Amino acid sequence: MNSTDIPRGPTAQPLRVLTAAAVLSTSALLVAQEESEDVYELSPFTVQSDGDVGYQATNTASATRLNERLKDLPMSIEVINQQLLDDIAATNTVEALEIATGASYTEDANEREINFRGMNSRFQRRNQFIWYNPSDSFSTGRVEVIRGPQSLLYGQAEPGGLVNVTSKQALYNSQMGSVSLRLSDVDETRLVLDKNFGYDKFAFRVAGVTADKGNWREGFEEDLEGIYLTGNYRFFQNTTSIRFEFEDAERDQPTRIRGMDYFGGVAMPIAEDEDGNLLLSQAPFDKEKVGTWAGVDHSFKREWQSESFFLESEPTEWLSFQAAINRQEQGQEIYDVQGTNTIRFGSGTDAVTGQDFTDEYYVQAQVQDADNGNIVDTKRLTASLKFDAAGDHNLILGLQEREDFFELHNRQQRANNGNARGGGRRPALRFALNNGNDYSFASVPMELNGSGQPAYVLKPTFDIVNEETTDSYFAALSSKWKFGGEDSRLHTLVGFRNDEYVKINLLNGSTQDEGDIDSVNYGAVYTVNDKVNLYANFSESFKAPGAFRRDPDNNVLKPALGEGSEIGMKFDLVDNKVSGLLTYFTAEFAGDAVRLGNTDRDKIDPNNLNGRNGGGGQFVPLDTESQGIELQFRANLADGWTSSFGYAYIDATVGNDFSFQANFNDSYLADGSGNPVDADGNPILLDGEAVTIADFEIDPINGSILNASDLGLVGTGETGLKTIQYNGQPTPVVTVRNAGERLDPYAAHQINIVTNYRFQDGGMKGWNIGGSLRYRNTNYAGYTGSVSDGTRQLLKSSDYTVIDLFVGYQKKFEHVTWKSQVNLKNVLDKEYFPGRYLSYYGAPRQFIWTNTISF
Repeated sequence: MNSTDIPRGPTAQPLRVLTAAAVLSTSALLVAQEESEDVYELSPFTVQSDGDVGYQATNTASATRLNERLKDLPMSIEVINQQLLDDIAATNTVEALEIATGASYTEDANEREINFRGMNSRFQRRNQFIWYNPSDSFSTGRVEVIRGPQSLLYGQAEPGGLVNVTSKQALYNSQMGSVSLRLSDVDETRLVLDKNFGYDKFAFRVAGVTADKGNWREGFEEDLEGIYLTGNYRFFQNTTSIRFEFEDAERDQPTRIRGMDYFGGVAMPIAEDEDGNLLLSQAPFDKEKVGTWAGVDHSFKREWQSESFFLESEPTEWLSFQAAINRQEQGQEIYDVQGTNTIRFGSGTDAVTGQDFTDEYYVQAQVQDADNGNIVDTKRLTASLKFDAAGDHNLILGLQEREDFFELHNRQQRANNGNARGGGRRPALRFALNNGNDYSFASVPMELNGSGQPAYVLKPTFDIVNEETTDSYFAALSSKWKFGGEDSRLHTLVGFRNDEYVKINLLNGSTQDEGDIDSVNYGAVYTVNDKVNLYANFSESFKAPGAFRRDPDNNVLKPALGEGSEIGMKFDLVDNKVSGLLTYFTAEFAGDAVRLGNTDRDKIDPNNLNGRNGGGGQFVPLDTESQGIELQFRANLADGWTSSFGYAYIDATVGNDFSFQANFNDSYLADGSGNPVDADGNPILLDGEAVTIADFEIDPINGSILNASDLGLVGTGETGLKTIQYNGQPTPVVTVRNAGERLDPYAAHQINIVTNYRFQDGGMKGWNIGGSLRYRNTNYAGYTGSVSDGTRQLLKSSDYTVIDLFVGYQKKFEHVTWKSQVNLKNVLDKEYFPGRYLSYYGAPRQFIWTNTISF
């Protein structure tokens, strides 16, 4: 497919026409369908929440694509069901994962990138399809966290784990519906409609949302509109069913400014160094002296559509299969229409330049006008074959094909274009000291505009087109063993997967990255008694680096390989009123692509006499590792009382020193003695004297000639040499990461508690009261400085405890039920940083009032 085939936003496609046809045809069936009292079994690929009690869920399909009991699976899975989502007033996945064990999120809260077990997880899944878009609760049925490397079912995956969002499903024999209105003290208005039409063989469900979402931060407001449709129909004596899903949503918001935040019109700092100094772009300053921020006019509009069809059949007791297709389309429009603005500070010292400042900094936000489009097509087939041989076995086979196309049209290039190349939505932001007319933005030609502020001289444009295809197949065997005709209490799961991918980047020519990766997974569960199961597992994963990610030698990085193991126990205690798990885990990630800071990159690949060797490649393959303990459980200890508890200890670090042999990019024209000459072979004169090797000023780390320009050396055009020309020695080895450095962002100790009690009788009947607690201790927030020049410094954000409360009342009338709930977030108005050092403050105290009418 060439670039002209890729739309810049959602457009009509044949699959969407089929969706409309399905809606029309099934709507006609809805009218004709008659009620029946027959009971039918669900598809083996389907999990519904009918069996949930409070926060306690018992089944999942996120491990094998088949409905399985959580306690029978040799892996750690946490389910955040609908009641838990409602109680904590979560409207998206990020808010839901605030109470997930061992999870955190990055500073931009982009609803895609989550941290599990100290390791980042790049993308969510939805119904086991990769999902690039926001996940809003209006169409969400449950959120499931699957920990550890999970390539067996999901292909590319980081070893910490991933999240799979299950969408709402149409329910047979149900006419339920609800209307919900949410208001808050930050000018938020959110209206959600959810209606199910369910009969014996046909069910249809529609959900919609319209939200004008204010925010406690100035410039972070957003508008959201969306509709979600799904329907099921079963036939052939109920052995076969078809299901479709369709979602169309649009969100408008300002672009979020990295590293900046607002609180009462004040620009907020982002982290603390070990001495307690607050930092912003590596510049310590006194928080009390921060002045006002003159904002930039930004606009970010995002529209997405998703269409899925499922054909599920169980023609015999021993055979079942599912065929599924999904198409996602998204379009984005980005406008940044002002230039440079000012942040006024008190006084301090610039950590980079060492200069004192008492006046102001400028923030550069380049004018930008861009749009992009993304299409993902996925087709998959899963089959389940049951047989009996020394036990009950289930052989699961799967095939999948995914095509991913991305195109960005950027009519005003961002500075350094790194963010744009990744398809990000932020303008380039740089902090520069104002010394009269001296602005340290560098790299792009600048001049003063009519207001005396810096402006771009050159604004090049470019397009980006990325194409990616992945073909996969997997096989897994789930076995409940019997020996001598007796149940052995042993349940095993073994699996194998192969992924073959090709990534093509068509920016400035064409670059291609491809790989063929095998992954294995095996584990076992042993039932000690009806209360305790012991389990252990080992699994692998991989992540392709992407065609843009090159090292300083201009080599495309190889796929990162992950592996992990768990050993623990699952328990059902107090007459199955308390269920959960305790596990010890390890995870390793070999060759993960990590971006170098500019200082380290300049030591490895200096931009000297002949330019860089790697064309600006700033990625190196880093080995990381994590280990820790997790305890999680859900409890229903009394009628009306449900609780959730999670504790995690995480130790995530760089596994080994990473060093890279420096490039020598100062190759110069020389005579037989190594002394420099000009293009005609004549000695180079400086102040009437011939320049010699003795005049060179040498960088002690990478051997480059610091004064090459001052001496007038003439380059040869050679780059990337690993031998120093003037002394014939190998170039030095530069260390850019040290073993034991902390990964980020994560807290070493995390506790999450949610509890809710609903009064069953007496004068308080109908009332419920509950709350949540989130505790984070030893919050690793990243690093400032570089290893190569000895300025590397660990940053930590302060420990914090955030307490939320909620209280509700529910009243049932003849045909409807009214529920009103008030959530008071951050009751103690705690000031804290929830993410890494380029972060926002967490939300202050907030008041949310939700009214729901169910019918």
